[in-house]
Amino acid sequence: MPRFKPQAKRNNAITFDTWLIKAVHEHVEQSTDFNKLSQKLMGQMPKHLARTHRTITRRALLNAIDDVCFKDHKELLAKAVKTDRSPERLYELLKEQHSEGHGVLPPLWVLAWKLSEMHGRTVAPRADLADLGGVLRQPFHDAPAVELPMTSFEKPLHLLEMCPRKPKVLVISAPQVGLAFAEDIKENTTRCGFAYGRRNDYDAVILSGPLLGGINAIKTVGSSRLARDVISGIEIKIASLAEYYREEAAEKLKPSVFEPVFVTAEEILNEAMRGFFKVTNRPDGEPDRKKTPYEFPGPVFVILNQLDLEFVQTMAYFEILPKMFKRLREAMDEVSLANTVKKEAMKHLAQMRRTGTRREIKAAEARLNTAKQRLVNALKLQARIRMTNLYPRKNIAFYAKARDYLIQLIEKHIPNAKVIGQNGVYTRFGTDADITKFVSAKNANVHRRECEDFGKEQRQGHLPALTVSMHSGAIKMRKVSRENYLLGKPNKTVSFVEAPILVDKNALLKAMDGISPNLPVVKAVNDSRFCAGALSINYDSRFDIPDAEPVSDIAILKAGIQVKGYTPPRRIWMLHQSDIHSGGANQVWVYDADGMPWTLEAAAMHMMKWYVRTHKVAPVHMSLIEDDLTQGNHFGTHLRPHHLRITNAKVLQRVRERFAEIKNVTDQKVQLEMSRKVITFLCEQIRVRPSDHLGTQFEEFADDILWPNREVYGGIIRRAHHSGVVVRGIAEILGTEGDSRSLGIINFGSGNHATATAKETLYEGPNFRQLLQASFRYDQRYEKIYHDHLIQSPVFQDSSIGYGHLQADGGYTWGLHVCGTPPMRKNWYDLVEGWIDIERRRGNPSGILDGMSVLNFCGDKHFFSFSVAGSDYYLMSPSGTHTDAYAYKAGGLPENTPGVAFCGVPVGGPSDGDVIAKHLPQSVIQRYLLSGENFPWDEFLPNAI
Repeated sequence: MPRFKPQAKRNNAITFDTWLIKAVHEHVEQSTDFNKLSQKLMGQMPKHLARTHRTITRRALLNAIDDVCFKDHKELLAKAVKTDRSPERLYELLKEQHSEGHGVLPPLWVLAWKLSEMHGRTVAPRADLADLGGVLRQPFHDAPAVELPMTSFEKPLHLLEMCPRKPKVLVISAPQVGLAFAEDIKENTTRCGFAYGRRNDYDAVILSGPLLGGINAIKTVGSSRLARDVISGIEIKIASLAEYYREEAAEKLKPSVFEPVFVTAEEILNEAMRGFFKVTNRPDGEPDRKKTPYEFPGPVFVILNQLDLEFVQTMAYFEILPKMFKRLREAMDEVSLANTVKKEAMKHLAQMRRTGTRREIKAAEARLNTAKQRLVNALKLQARIRMTNLYPRKNIAFYAKARDYLIQLIEKHIPNAKVIGQNGVYTRFGTDADITKFVSAKNANVHRRECEDFGKEQRQGHLPALTVSMHSGAIKMRKVSRENYLLGKPNKTVSFVEAPILVDKNALLKAMDGISPNLPVVKAVNDSRFCAGALSINYDSRFDIPDAEPVSDIAILKAGIQVKGYTPPRRIWMLHQSDIHSGGANQVWVYDADGMPWTLEAAAMHMMKWYVRTHKVAPVHMSLIEDDLTQGNHFGTHLRPHHLRITNAKVLQRVRERFAEIKNVTDQKVQLEMSRKVITFLCEQIRVRPSDHLGTQFEEFADDILWPNREVYGGIIRRAHHSGVVVRGIAEILGTEGDSRSLGIINFGSGNHATATAKETLYEGPNFRQLLQASFRYDQRYEKIYHDHLIQSPVFQDSSIGYGHLQADGGYTWGLHVCGTPPMRKNWYDLVEGWIDIERRRGNPSGILDGMSVLNFCGDKHFFSFSVAGSDYYLMSPSGTHTDAYAYKAGGLPENTPGVAFCGVPVGGPSDGDVIAKHLPQSVIQRYLLSGENFPWDEFLPNAI
């Protein structure tokens, strides 16, 4: 059998990409444009490549030029764009710095291309201009009719019906495309928002208005217009103007010419919509793992905002206005004509009276009377058109057609877009039964209004699981929970969330340069509490509350700019409990499969035990109980008997009766069930008649929370140790021998109930800290990893206040500020807003929180609440109690939101991801305790370090 000799390696076996880069390197400096360079390279292409590459695509050539000319100038380019350097000035700068071996000096024409590409890489289509006469008119006459669905709680709009998994939705609120934006389109926040949705596998985007910004829908008059113009990012291209005006506009757009350029409303709107096309469509040929031409390939559901609709009203008005003036001119001409006819008739009558017959005179008089009546009618018509109102229904027809036109533009320029509502819409996603209400409003008080309207919707049974409020002036992201009671018991905890807006703060502030137009978005970005971003919603029925969490603009830009897929940050997870009120009559109890009651916090920690026994560590790295571990008696609880308490005599009587019945039953199963009911009845009565004695309540907490869950506390210590999580208290940071304000891995706060009961002579936290410290101090299993400073009980004089630093695995250092109660409460719909205002004015009282993002935690108010303000985060823990009569005395508060909370912070700091807060409500704890199933901690608290 013949043997085949291996072929010698061919010198021309070079890849196309390698050859092209080499060829560009040799010839780009001698070329003057793309066509000449391409032709030159085609003539020099090796034969073996010419067989498969009959042409050099523009994208391939651009990539090669990018690699050859700009590999060493990326930072310089970015700064050049931000300082608005021209290609000529940048060429001179590069020429000064260029030296042999420093790469290829980009020719002037290449620099011009690159700077243009950084401003906008996607070429958006230009519309054929109708160029209507009149002021601010738009060609909406032929827009196809659109019927938006009417939704309600009973008839929500069902979206993502075919979604095969638990839906994940990204909410982009008030992007206001057309406002000032980053010079490099890669850093455009709206574009990055859609890219974030693609790279994190979201199933849909909810896009809420106002969609457009930087558009002055008013006549070009008044100095106030100039203040609004400073924040406009709309750049009219010559090709986007009417052809007859392009030459004049090109001349006037030169920097040395100080003449106004006249643009029509149609041209401005088209340019703004082209902006949406640019930020939602990917550049041709750019690789992406999903092989999609769009920044986000899934459906985009659009909700029009009131400001969008006001723009529609403007379009309709300025369409009606010229028609009204045209008709008025016609009526005035008719008056003039009728007046002329009258004068002619009068002359004719005078002539007939001199020379005519009686019959001719009579005819002339009739002619004059007709002319007079014609003039009267013409004057009436003129007065009607000049002074009276227009028929409302006909006006609405103009409005409807203008709205249809805007919807047509939106769905044309945004891939897979569908306008689903205006101002608000009720929805449900996939197979999830939860109703979400999206409210897009003009009024900045929309979040407050939705929270304060809770009672009406709750009583009607129309309370959505999640209400998302959106408006153009949102300063921060915030959420609060409410308890939905039906048929006398908790039904489901619901959430109210205010979504952040996705705008470019830095670009807007730079554009304003001290000028502040009176606009909501301007007020927002000038506020020290402002934080831009989006909202992420996960629908997982296992956890009852749709998981709505903030996505900061930092995370969005990071995911949008990088080429590789976005990796979720590793997180440090903290368990938050507060207002347990051990020994209180209003503690929340849940029941296991045997009908035996557990306090809510004890049940939640019991759910962690299987995880600790399986993984040898807890699912969290830190534990905090912020406030009121015990009930105390400073409110005179012995004077306020529980409403379910019956007399001891009746309790004993019923037990005797049931016991007598049980003795007469021979069936063991029936006997067991009857006995269980008696025991449950006794447990309920024990629950509602707790001890009012503070010392006994301390024992209750130790026996209910401390000792049964020592295994969990040990698991938390192990998790922190093995994950490299370190909490440094203020004493360690300042180098003092001791500081009672220090925080640790496990923290016991102190509340006003016990402290006031003891007349300020003791605090709860230190007692339980010492007990738990003693239990671990001599436990050989923790000998190498345990130190007393891991367990703390922060106290600052007569208040529970603590400070520290949190860090993991050498990552970012977070500031910690924990207190029993917030220093100020402004209202009951945003329970930490007052605290945020306090921190704005007092700075850094501890002296250790400068230069870092701070995690602020508290309890006391019995409602879960979370806010992101500036670079700081505020979490109020839910309570372990039902609402009592205090709610009436305090002005009619809604029901407490029982449960426990969790906070997850990224190891790498704010630039690595977002701080998220989760509420585990009573309903979920009850369901898992009753079923005996293992709770999915790793899914509920994902990406734990």
